[in-house]
Amino acid sequence: MWLLILIIIFIISSLICYERNKSFLSPTFLFSIMMLFSLVLMALNYRNWDVELSLNFVIIILVGFLAFILGSNLSFAKKHNYFYANNVIISRKIKYPYRLFAIISLVAFAIYLVLTIRQVGFEPSISGFLRKVYNAQIDLTSNDFIYNQFGKIIVAVSYISVFQFYNLLFKKVNKQSKSKRISKYLYLFFCLLIAVLYIIIATDRNVLLRFFIYITALWIIFFTRNRHHSRSYLNRKLLGYVFLLGIVFVLAFYIAGKIKQYQSNFSTMISIYGGSGLQDFNLFVNNFDGNYLMGRNTFSALISLLQRFGIMKNVELVDAITYPGFITYNATNGYVFSSNIYSAYQPFYSDFGIFGVAIFLFVQGLVLGKLYRLCKSNNKFYWILYAAFIYSVFYIPILDQFYSRMHLGLIYEIFYLCLFYVIAFRGPKKIIILPKKEAIKERGVYLIWKV
Repeated sequence: MWLLILIIIFIISSLICYERNKSFLSPTFLFSIMMLFSLVLMALNYRNWDVELSLNFVIIILVGFLAFILGSNLSFAKKHNYFYANNVIISRKIKYPYRLFAIISLVAFAIYLVLTIRQVGFEPSISGFLRKVYNAQIDLTSNDFIYNQFGKIIVAVSYISVFQFYNLLFKKVNKQSKSKRISKYLYLFFCLLIAVLYIIIATDRNVLLRFFIYITALWIIFFTRNRHHSRSYLNRKLLGYVFLLGIVFVLAFYIAGKIKQYQSNFSTMISIYGGSGLQDFNLFVNNFDGNYLMGRNTFSALISLLQRFGIMKNVELVDAITYPGFITYNATNGYVFSSNIYSAYQPFYSDFGIFGVAIFLFVQGLVLGKLYRLCKSNNKFYWILYAAFIYSVFYIPILDQFYSRMHLGLIYEIFYLCLFYVIAFRGPKKIIILPKKEAIKERGVYLIWKV
């Protein structure tokens, strides 16, 4: 009964959030649609999981959702420093470093591969080698600063390469020869290939998921900036494209698991990663002993970082692997499987109860809502930032990827994105004055902003 009510609520909220923003990328719409997806998976596994939702669980879910919506809509954004002009365009003369980025990706990948082999040893079998890498990551034996930087460099270059690929794809270029355009695409695809190889060797499906979300979100941003069609028309076309991309990603996600020698079949994999988080949290709420952790769970990564600098050394860290640990389902119909994901709600609730759920999701909605509004400007770096970090909303039914990533790794990721973006796109300013008739014809196309 409660499950059906929640599904109906999130169907209605998804429609309202979409109608309000006319966008598939607004944080509130993504929150609604991901919760709906997870709840539907719970309904499909109703008998296998013996789903019995408590009223307390339902209240917590709705309070968190409403807090997120409130934060997203209260993310006060100052008006951007751009204005319409009749006949003036401020642009930058840019020469994108295709070869340089290809070389950086290749060198970083070569060093990363050598360091990986040195850490785990060589294994002729690909699946065996990847399994050894995965086990090393679990044992934290690969938690080396220099080693991790090369992976972050590869990902950052690939993110900028995806952005430049869309720049070329959605920009009409008449003066360039066909061979020159092809060579540019080849350099960009080379950087993406290096990133894919890194993701395979890293055996981290979270990196794969974030990469796919970034590619899709950035493509939607570029696609919906088409000024020749209405937003409704563009969104209708997007549905089919996103559906096809989703199928490709799910298959890649499943294959990545098989490469690491996971035994789950396709339907079980989708159910575990997409739906068991909320079911696990439901069981966690029902069995919670009321011993709140007072921030040690939500901010475990931040506390660990501070302890490196001698701060909060007396605070006992929460082990994300052992707490809350695995839950094994032993359904009445004989169905058995284990899961250790509890949705993003779990650390908030285990720290401060329903009050923590409301506060933490409110702040998350506030930050992402602000970034979403900045994304609507013509400063394309905000497009990259929003596409790169919106993944935390997709993860809400699975696990927390907003507060748990408050560590140095996140700072390095942002630094490398900024660095390579500046190298690629911050050329000298150029002021263009159009003939008045042409400018009037093109009015509304050019948004001038302070750079």
